[in-house]
Amino acid sequence: MAALTRYRDYLAGEYEGRKQIGVRENPDGATCYAAAPGQATSYLLGSLEIQRLRMLADRELGDEFDIRVFHDRILENGAVTLPMLAMSIEAWIEETLAE
Repeated sequence: MAALTRYRDYLAGEYEGRKQIGVRENPDGATCYAAAPGQATSYLLGSLEIQRLRMLADRELGDEFDIRVFHDRILENGAVTLPMLAMSIEAWIEETLAE
């Protein structure tokens, strides 16, 4: 248990001020990453891909871009791989441009 406390203290010191909710406010987050460190990587990659797709849609659609429709399209098929998500968004862009 002492090792987990030291780990949480280390993270709190390292990341203090870098994020809205710190390790001290959410100690279970630190425990989660200690148990499954790859989880943080998968979250980050998903976040970066969604941001990339949003920028692509915004750039391609211009004034036709609607964040609410984009959000619905992201959630439409549930849990999918990132390549499948990209295909879905790219198809949506093409459909919207064709209208």
